[in-house]
Amino acid sequence: MSRFKTVVPVPLGEIRRIEGKLGATALAGQLLTASDSFAAGNSYHAQSDGATFALNTAGNALGVLILVEQEDMVTAADAITVARPINTWGRAHVLKAGEEATVILTAAATIAAGDKLAPAADGKVVKVTGATGEADPMFTAIETATAGATGDALRILARVL
Repeated sequence: MSRFKTVVPVPLGEIRRIEGKLGATALAGQLLTASDSFAAGNSYHAQSDGATFALNTAGNALGVLILVEQEDMVTAADAITVARPINTWGRAHVLKAGEEATVILTAAATIAAGDKLAPAADGKVVKVTGATGEADPMFTAIETATAGATGDALRILARVL
């Protein structure tokens, strides 16, 4: 409670990690949004168990999290290319400006360091080309990618704008 006897909410930008159930099959590196997760936070900047994660939609840059791998929740045989099934447990990290994250491209594309990337469907990202109607960029590419990239090569290191 504040000195004005009102409840002071914790801004989403102050919560750093949210744990919860996947509402869709997802890979580490996919962008997510959370619902049902803001009942109570704690001093470790982690949110209580109870979030439901959905894959981020195209163009959405608000309240975006990224699904992360965590050694205590996966087996040694799991790799970053192994999708976690729907209704399983996951841990997501709140993205803040200036942070670096490994994101997944929607399709193979030629990406140069400094290219802008925007949220695309299914929690992935797409290169911003400047065409009319494109989503606003959310990331700047740090790494490069080739148009012939497949599999793990569709992952690219990017910095949040």
